[in-house]
Formats: sequence, C-alpha cells, structure tokens
Amino acid sequence: MTTDHATADEFRALAAQPAREVHVDPATAELTPWLRVGDPLAEAAWQAVRRAGHRGDALLAVRAMAADGDPACRALLLDVETVPSWADFDAMRPGAAFGSRNPHGFLVGLLGSLVMTYTNAEVAAVLCRGDSLRRLLRRRLFESMTLFASALDVDSMRPGGSGWERVVRVRLMHTAVRIGIQRSNAHNSAVPTNSAVPTDSAVPTDSPVPINALETAGGTFLFGAIRLRAIAAAGGRPDPDEARSHYLMWRYITRLIGAPPELTCSTNADQRVLDARLAQGMYSPTGDSVTLTKALVEGLPDLEIGPPVPPGFFAALLRGLLSRDLVPEIDADIPDDLGLPRATIPALAVRGATAIARLADPVLRSAPLRARAERAGGTWITNTIDRGLAGRPARYQATDST
Repeated sequence: MTTDHATADEFRALAAQPAREVHVDPATAELTPWLRVGDPLAEAAWQAVRRAGHRGDALLAVRAMAADGDPACRALLLDVETVPSWADFDAMRPGAAFGSRNPHGFLVGLLGSLVMTYTNAEVAAVLCRGDSLRRLLRRRLFESMTLFASALDVDSMRPGGSGWERVVRVRLMHTAVRIGIQRSNAHNSAVPTNSAVPTDSAVPTDSPVPINALETAGGTFLFGAIRLRAIAAAGGRPDPDEARSHYLMWRYITRLIGAPPELTCSTNADQRVLDARLAQGMYSPTGDSVTLTKALVEGLPDLEIGPPVPPGFFAALLRGLLSRDLVPEIDADIPDDLGLPRATIPALAVRGATAIARLADPVLRSAPLRARAERAGGTWITNTIDRGLAGRPARYQATDST
C-alpha cells in the first residue's frame, strides 16, 4: 500500500468511529484526503442490511438489526443519536421562526442553494445520471423541500423525531447511490484542477469518491450561508440572532447527514473559516452543471409553486442570487458559468417582487403580526409540499444500481 492510500485510509478509519467530537483549527485542517472518503459508518450499516435481505425502509431495518445486536447498525445509530455538545436546539428556534415567516424566501433560498450544488463537477455528474431530468425534477425538488421544512420544526430534529428521521434517511440514500455508482464503475471522473484547498497533501486527487465527505461537509455553506443570503436578497432580512440560529441548524444537519466532525466546527465563526476554504476549491462547473440548471429553470413553471411566471423570471432570479455580491467566496461569474441568460424585463420583474417583499418584511416581523405570519408561512410551506408530492410521501429511497 502506498503512502498516498495510507493517508486516505487513515481518514477513512477516523470516519468509521461513531459519535466522535473533535475540535480542529479550521484554517489548517486537512481537507483533500476527505475527497477519498465516503461515509464508512453508513456504508457498513447499509451493506449489513442488504446482506440480511432487507429491501424496504433502510432506517427501519437499521433500527431492527441494531436491536438484534448487529455492530454496524448499532454504530450508525450511535453516531446519529449522539447530539454534538454545541448543538443547542433552543438556540435554533429563532432561525426556524424566521424561515416560517418568509415562505417566499424558503423557496427562493432553496433554489439558490440547490443550483450552487450543481457547480461541483462530482455532484453534477451524479445528478445527471440517466436521461430523465425533467421527469424527476418534481420529485427531487419536493422531497428536498420536505427536508428543508423539517429544519423549521426544531423539536422534530432531535434524535428520533420526524425531521431527524428524514435527515438520516437522506444519509442512507446518499450511501445507496454511492455504493451503486462504485459497483457499476460509472464514476470515473477527475477532481478539477482547482479542487480542494491544500495542494500540499500527498493524497492523489484523480479518484474522488462519489458523494464524498468533503462534498457533504459543504452543506453548511450551501444551505446555511448561501441559502440565508438568498432569503435576505429576496426581501426577508434576518436579524443577527436569526442568522446565527439558521447557520447553527445547518451545521447540525450537515453533521447528522454524514459530514465528519473534522469538517463540522463547534462554532459558527470557525465554520465560516472552513467554508471559505471549501467554497472556491469545490467550484468546478461542467456541461452537466449547465444541463441541470437549464432543466431546473425550464421545469419550474410546470411545478406551480408560486404565481405563474415564465422560465426567464427564474433565470433572472438565479442570476441575482448567484451574483458575486452574494457569493464573494467564489472568484467567478457563476451565472455565466451555468449558462443563465441575461434578460432585462425578467430582471426588472424580479426587482419589483423583491421590493414588495422588503416592504412587507418589517410589517410581518412586527409584534402584532409576527406569530400569525410564522403560522401562516408554515402552513403555506406544508400545503405546497403536500400538493407537490401528490399523495406520495417522500421516501428518500435508492436502489443498489442507482
């Protein structure tokens, strides 16, 4: 075994230890080796479940086998049921209330952060597998919305809660996809030359694991930082406490979904330092990125999740959400790299909608209306998701051949 592989194996061995809590220097923590690590805890549990013949709900099977003493399933449950010491659920409540009070921002933030996931070559390659992007768009988007909606119910995110279960099911789904791709030998792309951060690592960067630990750790930046900026740009401006709370929730979700503790920091300040190191290095848009973005923009009007607007409106919206001002960590023109067209009239329409939302924001956060706005916003989000799923609940399932 070469030194290069030994380094990756050392990191993989760390990730196989459940319920760890470590504190690292975010400015110097090694990042590149995590490209070669998936999620050993979830992989071992998934393989144990499949060997036992289970083909249904993976989380239920993991729980049943853990109760029977299976070591791999017990290790995974220990990991997901152990709450990090820094995960203060009460401190997450202001961010959840802010999200409920801004249902339009909930959708806008989701679109902005999801499109940012397309800018990574490895992620885009996984999402582009198959030829039915438009057909799968509704299911993918609304299942994603259920996960984001769970973050608005803080108590559901405690171990055993419905939101917690959704996150763990997504972790197992990612694992199924990863294993399926590796078995099919379909994943043979190289890490882009601008990839991760420290180039002083001895680990070769030509064979990353699909849905690897480094990409998973990017969830805090994508869904904590980018999404919050998108909501603010759409008119729902958080106060400092709400912003801190939102970011804390997504640090916790990112850890729960499988990011190693070395990449999920114990404070927001440290996480921002690490996020800045990740952002530019993981940015590597390809033709797949353009294809995914085009499918999303063209398919959104058919989903009927807001007022009827043409694809050009969504393109203009995304151009604003992915501007250099909102994503300063990345030294690139993201909208152009994703093939988003420029159009004056849709851009003016977006500005008008944003202006209206900004005028409404102080009214909705006022004492007489605040609680009512939060309840009404939460109801709108729930009803929108229910309509989108059309009676088929989100299952977060994947087959071994996915």
